[in-house]
Amino acid sequence: LDVTLESQVQIARRQHQRASVGMLVQVVSADRVASYMAENLSAGGALLTEGPELPAGTDISVALKLRGDTWHVRGRVLRVQRDASGRPTLAVAFPSIVPRVQDLIQSHVLTCLRKSARSSS
Repeated sequence: LDVTLESQVQIARRQHQRASVGMLVQVVSADRVASYMAENLSAGGALLTEGPELPAGTDISVALKLRGDTWHVRGRVLRVQRDASGRPTLAVAFPSIVPRVQDLIQSHVLTCLRKSARSSS
């Protein structure tokens, strides 16, 4: 049974909580390095804005600063959408991630969710 990347991401969505993070990240693709804003993050992927457009299917490396260290996560651009002003928004999947980094991301996400819950109450 072939499982497509899109199917893997749908499974990851069910497995990993996602939080709004507003985190600056560096993205390396085959031909460029650029800064993006990670609007939201989970151990299964991220939504990146405020950077140049990359085509769907592009393999990338995302540098995340977590707990004072920089961690590089392999990703793939799943889809590109445009916001109201026409700027690209990249939906990125992390199809294979080492458990240590997955745990760090999940811990960061849970911290963000707790902060958000406290500020809403």
